[in-house]
Amino acid sequence: MNINNLISNIYNASSSKKSELIKKVISQNIINGLSNGEIYGYLLINLNRVCNYNINSAFALKWEQDNLLLAYNPNKFVNNIKSNNDLTANLEHLSMHIIWLHPIRYNNPNKLESIATDISVNQYVKHLPHNAFTIDKLSYLYNIKLPNFKDSNEYIKLLSQFFAKNNDDKNFNDSNMQLMDDHKAFKKATSKSDSKYSKLRNLIKHTVDNMGNKNRGRLPNSVNQQLDRIINKQINWRKYIQKGISKIPFSKSHSIKRFNRRQSYRMELPGKISSTLRSIIIFVDNSGSVSNNDLTSAIRQISNIFRAYPLDIIIYPFDSKVHERDAYRVNSAQNLRYKRVANGGTSYQAIFEFIHNNHLGNNFCIIFTDGLGEKIVNNHGFNNVLWVLEKDSDNLSINKKIGNVIKISNIN
Repeated sequence: MNINNLISNIYNASSSKKSELIKKVISQNIINGLSNGEIYGYLLINLNRVCNYNINSAFALKWEQDNLLLAYNPNKFVNNIKSNNDLTANLEHLSMHIIWLHPIRYNNPNKLESIATDISVNQYVKHLPHNAFTIDKLSYLYNIKLPNFKDSNEYIKLLSQFFAKNNDDKNFNDSNMQLMDDHKAFKKATSKSDSKYSKLRNLIKHTVDNMGNKNRGRLPNSVNQQLDRIINKQINWRKYIQKGISKIPFSKSHSIKRFNRRQSYRMELPGKISSTLRSIIIFVDNSGSVSNNDLTSAIRQISNIFRAYPLDIIIYPFDSKVHERDAYRVNSAQNLRYKRVANGGTSYQAIFEFIHNNHLGNNFCIIFTDGLGEKIVNNHGFNNVLWVLEKDSDNLSINKKIGNVIKISNIN
């Protein structure tokens, strides 16, 4: 029996059986989501489901001590869930609340805060019910200018400013929209050591580990970035890149836009301006010892590099050699390629030979690798290197210090 038929049976069931049937249909939908590679399936499969007639909507995320539960109200369910699409939309909505950590960022949020959290996550939900809060509806009904894909905190600030400016205290009470879930059980965590935070982080990490790169690749970039923010410590790329670029020597070039300082009265003589080759060359380890997860993680970090410092970036895959034909220039984070182009052994010497032979010494070099290469390397005097070791790596194999080494798992 399909889910739509199961939902139809709920309406005709006795009160004593409604709860049991709803629990069954929720489980069936989550399993379907799991089999289709949907993130809500991987996430919600780990939550216990409980019946609760005290919540003010069909669903709610509820804390019981330090365990997050998926609560449902049978009376609200039959009023609001008419099809499998309705059910999926609600479950997707709950999963996005979890991914954005709303159950531990807010403590029994008020109406405005609840609306802000709902519109922030509803942008990622398919088949939204007609009465759900959305940015487009708020813009149309109240003439509020709200940007897309922002954090709930920013929406809270913008909505608060709107009400203050317009002396409006209606708080959307006269609209036909309603919250998709009850937020009264949200409990704010006191710190990242709070057990609730640890539980959510572990839940999200478990979800990401199980859904795989193929399914993650189907997610919106902003969702992937949020997942990375939670499960990985963040690298301050601006700090590292500024340090690397500061080592690139300055040179002088002629320019007609600058007076000649020695003979300023001669307008035909060009002056000189300081210039530097502000380029970053990145080598990504594609060798057989690097997992697909590590390779995907490296590409995501490069995306973060570009956002932090949008300079001229060239990416070279390498294994036992540098694959120059597969290199490409990045002018947008959307241009990054999530595919393996090599699978051989690892040679760091090949990188330094490539830099030396192509006269690339006036660049800042970043190398993403698992650290499993040779011990002795001739770097031809080039030291402006940042080695980025993946989270499962131990140490860089090279026994001579060349540049700096950081581990993704140890970043502050």
